[in-house]
Amino acid sequence: MPNKKRKTGDYECSCYYRSPSHKTKEDCKASRRAYANREISRKLFLGSPIVLVVCGKSGTSSQSFHVHQNLLTVHSQYFRRKVDEALDSVDFKICLPDVRPALFASYISWIQSGFTTRSFSVDIKDQCEAQWRLGEILEDERFQNGCMEDLRECVTREGWPSIEDAKLIYDITDKGSLLRKFVSDVLACKNPLRSDDLDEREKWDALLVSLPDLSMDIHRAGARNWNGTKAWDSEHRLSYMVPETSLAIRWEQQILAKRTRDEIKIAADGGDLLSQIQLEHLDRKVEDDE
Repeated sequence: MPNKKRKTGDYECSCYYRSPSHKTKEDCKASRRAYANREISRKLFLGSPIVLVVCGKSGTSSQSFHVHQNLLTVHSQYFRRKVDEALDSVDFKICLPDVRPALFASYISWIQSGFTTRSFSVDIKDQCEAQWRLGEILEDERFQNGCMEDLRECVTREGWPSIEDAKLIYDITDKGSLLRKFVSDVLACKNPLRSDDLDEREKWDALLVSLPDLSMDIHRAGARNWNGTKAWDSEHRLSYMVPETSLAIRWEQQILAKRTRDEIKIAADGGDLLSQIQLEHLDRKVEDDE
């Protein structure tokens, strides 16, 4: 017997696995899109070259990662450019001296499985914020949006943001970033300056004096009519998401950059497994791409 739709508030989740966390149609679409992306990532390993990525400052703090090139380039525009620039360079490697190894390990976990591995980031208290910034550097909008989803949950689950969270975000991001917009909107809705804890209020006051951009952003958000909603509610989700290019389209572009469909078809008919997988993707129903 098929599962009944799970009703959450006024919305009925229509996903195969009913989720109480899906409060809008956009939540369901995001979940299905994440599943489709994981399916694509699993198909990228076959025939993929391996790329050496070195993270951290040179010396004892640096670590090397051997990662499938196809996985990196289909997810990240930054890595795609680096690989294109290298051509057939001997001893090719990509160095990310300002990226902590634990943070990059968590990113690799995400592009492989769709989930970050917190055990990689036990030394990172600012995991979601730092990951969002890493996604911005690597130009991986899906990773950024995944981190934003985590932050939306942190607001209610962990009382996010703390004073340290807000300061960090304004330290690592530029004016106008969506992460700044989200944290300032959340603070405007929570209004910690009205806290009963005098010591806490004084700390927030001091932070706003030291970060005038944050103060102005909170003032802007506070002047908005939220109509009884909060910044982290589902109806505002898209306001904080980076526009995405479908991973399916990215992979299609990557496939056709090397061979034509006819060449792939001939190889597939000859029994080449990689070509068969690629041909199946090229012949997919485009309307399934979200």
